[in-house]
Amino acid sequence: MKKLFKYLLLATSLLTVGCNSISKSTANSQDLVSSSEEEPISTSSSIPSFIKESEWGEEAALASYNTIGAIVPYFEADHFDYKVTKDDYGDPAIWFYLYFDTQETAESKITDYAYAAWEQEGYECVIKPNRFFDEETYSYWEQNVLYADLVIDDTNAIEIQALASQKAYNGTLMGCLGLFCFNYIPNNNPNVFPSYAVSTVCGRFNDVPKLEGKDLTFSFQFFLYEGYKCLEIVVTSTTSYYELEEQYFYALLGKMFTIVQYDDLEQDFTNVGFFQTGEYPEFEDCKCYYAYPNGANYIVYFDYDLNKQAFYIDILPLLG
Repeated sequence: MKKLFKYLLLATSLLTVGCNSISKSTANSQDLVSSSEEEPISTSSSIPSFIKESEWGEEAALASYNTIGAIVPYFEADHFDYKVTKDDYGDPAIWFYLYFDTQETAESKITDYAYAAWEQEGYECVIKPNRFFDEETYSYWEQNVLYADLVIDDTNAIEIQALASQKAYNGTLMGCLGLFCFNYIPNNNPNVFPSYAVSTVCGRFNDVPKLEGKDLTFSFQFFLYEGYKCLEIVVTSTTSYYELEEQYFYALLGKMFTIVQYDDLEQDFTNVGFFQTGEYPEFEDCKCYYAYPNGANYIVYFDYDLNKQAFYIDILPLLG
């Protein structure tokens, strides 16, 4: 599932994120901007021909390939630059800025870029309106955003988010189509517990128990808490959700987790009950739980929501 960002990166960064240094290239008669110091550009003769022959030019294509494992689908613009950076989760990401004469022109290119991404690489594209908040004027506005996704395998996919705005290029304010490109873990097997996603939060060798069942469907997304990468797994089922909670409770006990029961996430864990092997709570009471194994560096929260008809498992690293 895609990463859940604190806010859509494009909306707040398009006007403010700059590029590090300018270098000139004759490729496609475009002006190129070099990537950040974290990803130095290689000039080795071993660079594959598909990178050397990219319409972006060798430098930009190599930066894209080194960052997300693929070359961002090409789209012609008056000018472009790029910047290698990191997303909110600290993972590599890359911006491409495509410059046009006006913002209106840039906005008109969103659909054209969606078609180019689909035609060149088979990206699945969706354009939908998003609501943004302006902290200076305390007002909201809506704008179309393109989400283009390409699944590489069960553990890797690429997303490109595209939004039109304005940005200065060589001192001149121009229309800009910003492409924010990053990797994420796809939800290819919704009937299988997402063990690989779990391992990215609490390590490959962890004791987080799996849920299994023919009637279970899993989805997941990453989110940030206090700057730490966390995972939420949503389980839907034809089984009653308190029975599912009970099943997971005993699976955790079987892995020697200590389990704490509390009434509300907003409480500071007062009036809680501790459970170890041989003890059990009243699952019909819709309580919430968190669990941790001895010596572990993560906590597992779990509860069910009858209103949303789902069972939730949140995995967070221990803070501090």
